[in-house]
Amino acid sequence: MSRATVPAVTATTLTFRPARTFAEIGGAFEREREELRRLLPAAEVLHTGATSVPDALTRGDLDIHVRVAADAFAEACDALRRSYVAYRPAMWSTGFAAFVAADRRVPTGVALTAIGGEHDRRFLSGWERLGRDRALLEDYNALKVRYEGSGDTDSYETEKSAFFTRAAA
Repeated sequence: MSRATVPAVTATTLTFRPARTFAEIGGAFEREREELRRLLPAAEVLHTGATSVPDALTRGDLDIHVRVAADAFAEACDALRRSYVAYRPAMWSTGFAAFVAADRRVPTGVALTAIGGEHDRRFLSGWERLGRDRALLEDYNALKVRYEGSGDTDSYETEKSAFFTRAAA
């Protein structure tokens, strides 16, 4: 496997815990934010994902949302490839790309979006709603519970994506 991409499916059993039980997340985010600011000084770097919502169930990986101006998107992709590995490039679009750093002490995913684009709005509104809407958070956690102990990562990711499409609407 080349360093340029990682496989779309990782054979693993899905297990989740409340985000508040992962004490190492805050320090990991600060370290990654420093690296991202070095690579992309003009970018906005946000802690997102389940570890950003204390009562959300999570696998314990760190998710980061990096926002850049639309005209800087291609250059930002190139910069991120220097420190991160492309993730599921077949899903990328003009204003969205994903990267991972699985070799970190806390596995890290980076979502790069063009400010104002569809994925940018979806990330911002979906995680903002999860942070304030208890019923929506319960639905999100119920989705995770359904996949607890499963190895069906593809179905889980598909269902989670559909959940965020609804949550961001």
